[in-house]
Amino acid sequence: MVVGIPPDVYEVAEGIYTGGEAIHGVEGRNDFGYTGYGGPCPPPGEVHNYFVLVLALDKEIILDEGYSFEDFIDAVKGHVIVYGETRFVYSRAGST
Repeated sequence: MVVGIPPDVYEVAEGIYTGGEAIHGVEGRNDFGYTGYGGPCPPPGEVHNYFVLVLALDKEIILDEGYSFEDFIDAVKGHVIVYGETRFVYSRAGST
């Protein structure tokens, strides 16, 4: 999760994050319990659904590095103008 991406940023390129710090924006804690990209990692033998959600808000959201998903949801409630989402499925090699 990343908040505070400036409106003039139109692309988030691969490698934009270094050492857990976002070059654009402030990162929240991921499912692994830390900031930074961890990648999809379903348990062996399972196929998981992953969702990417991008929100356009009517105000700037200020959160501290390492914020939780709950902090994020509380901050954006009532401020979503439009959103886009995509879903992908992934399983580890050798999984069914």
